Amino acid sequence: LCFSILLSYVIVRVEEVSLASFLVVFVVFGLGGNSFFKLNDLWDRVYRISPMAKPADRLMEYYRSAMLQLLPVFLIAGIFMMHLLSLMRPLREFGFFMGTCIMCRCVLSLVTFVPAL
Repeated sequence: LCFSILLSYVIVRVEEVSLASFLVVFVVFGLGGNSFFKLNDLWDRVYRISPMAKPADRLMEYYRSAMLQLLPVFLIAGIFMMHLLSLMRPLREFGFFMGTCIMCRCVLSLVTFVPAL
């Protein structure tokens, strides 16, 4: 979760950190803290449903279910990206940084969660 914020700072290249950029840290922790618990429960559920399945089949079922669980989070990132249409610079900066941070968090959680188990 912390790595997604740092990665977003590298991608967005914020030259001047405003109050809006500072608030992103708190919003990301508020919106993204529970997805790790959901993914862990999903991994356990996939294992309990088919304990004798091949690891590749189990992994594909996990990713299929995880994408359905993370779909609302991707939509929230898209909604934050809509702030780019605003005329106010701090709101555009906040929306772009927040959307990038949420998307990075989703990608990182899908890429790093399974190897961590």
